[in-house]
Amino acid sequence: MSGNTAEDIANANIGSISNGNFSWEFTGPDSDGDGLLDAEELVIGTDPWDIDTDDDGLSDFEEVNYAGNSGDSPGADWVQNPDNGWWYFLNEVDQYWNDANSSATSSGCNLATITDASLDAWVFATFIQLEKDSWIGLNDYASEGNWIWSSGAISAYTNWGAGEPNNSGNEDGATITVAGHWNDSQNTTKTWSIWESPGTPSTPE
Repeated sequence: MSGNTAEDIANANIGSISNGNFSWEFTGPDSDGDGLLDAEELVIGTDPWDIDTDDDGLSDFEEVNYAGNSGDSPGADWVQNPDNGWWYFLNEVDQYWNDANSSATSSGCNLATITDASLDAWVFATFIQLEKDSWIGLNDYASEGNWIWSSGAISAYTNWGAGEPNNSGNEDGATITVAGHWNDSQNTTKTWSIWESPGTPSTPE
């Protein structure tokens, strides 16, 4: 390693150089808690100790993941459901339910609302299968046992696993599991989340 640039520091933490091309798996802390690891921020040029490096009102995470998702060209990670026309996104950042919900709403989205078996099956097949349990918008934070959607939608459809929800260990947010059913997961759980947007996802200018 030569010099003491941000790129050098990042390479020391996350991987090696091969034929002039970087190849790494990011590890380490997230000092500012914005969803980007310090090593990632050093590589892309944002400040690992400042959630909003350029003070424009968007977090560094939001800018990195959603910048340019405007007009008719949503980001590659957004997928449109062919039945309802809504857009869905798997946020592969480990967060508590409340933080995942805040990240979604601050981006003009919501955690996913699953209103019928067809959408449930599509979301599972598109994002969850063989991947990782992920938060959806269903929660009972306001009133224990009274499960509501964070989007405000009303739906009688549920797909709880056997014996769920059971509030084992204070569980107030719902996940879709890799087994294909729903589970109330502990408030201390950090995992991925599924977002929804009724129109083409966009980032405020």
